[in-house]
Amino acid sequence: MAEFSEAHAYVALARAAARDAEAAPVTISPLADGIALRCPGDRSSTLFNRVLGLGLTYTFNEATAEAVAARFADHQGPWGLELAPVATHERARVMLKLLRLRRSLPTVMLAMDCAALPHEQPSTWRVERVGSDRTGIAADIVTRVFGISGPTARILRSAPSSSEFAQWVAFDGAHPVATCLTHVHDDTAWFGWSATLPSHRGRGLQTALLWHSVRDAGERGCRWMTAETATGTVDSPDASFRNMLRFGFFELYRRHGYLCLPKRRPASGPRPTSGWALSKF
Repeated sequence: MAEFSEAHAYVALARAAARDAEAAPVTISPLADGIALRCPGDRSSTLFNRVLGLGLTYTFNEATAEAVAARFADHQGPWGLELAPVATHERARVMLKLLRLRRSLPTVMLAMDCAALPHEQPSTWRVERVGSDRTGIAADIVTRVFGISGPTARILRSAPSSSEFAQWVAFDGAHPVATCLTHVHDDTAWFGWSATLPSHRGRGLQTALLWHSVRDAGERGCRWMTAETATGTVDSPDASFRNMLRFGFFELYRRHGYLCLPKRRPASGPRPTSGWALSKF
């Protein structure tokens, strides 16, 4: 559920960007039981240059690894691969090493039952759902907090043009100070791109965004809300992780992403043959 919720959200982001003439194009390619996203215009980020959803229906094997390598053989920037623990068997780790993919820092995948939402709003912050006419507000916050590239910011600006998404912004008076994005697919919603300006952290803004997001997802027929965030360390757990656990999310599992940097890009391998369009996307 968590893996597909995330993958469907990024596929929908790519499709929303395709309707925006000014956004960097993102190609969407089924690859085995997963999906490959490529954004040649973004050479600094793996957000839209990565493979999601592999190894959940079919075992991640040598043929899949060759198909991944072929898909990114001519890519000019970093690219990544996300694998849930169920897909990361010992042979898979060997294949990832042969692809020169290095393991990144762990993240945690979370879920919450939308029916468990507290009835009363936990804070008095003003939170609004913004439409396509005000997406720049949210994108500016995300850019300031995460330092994302221009192409990625433009893709995020395109998201609210699709009814699958909801863009939320929290205000301190007239000033936008925090934001998040949600995506609904069937009975599951995805929560992502949560960002709070440094000047307003630790003041309950993410909790306010979560409450509005989960309530909206429940009203739209969703049973679950999923999310991913950093774990931090034992002595200093990530603030977002702590917030989400307190709010009602529970940990599903920890996940390592795998990263290929340009200088370590593997040589071009054989192109995958027919039979790789097994994806659910």
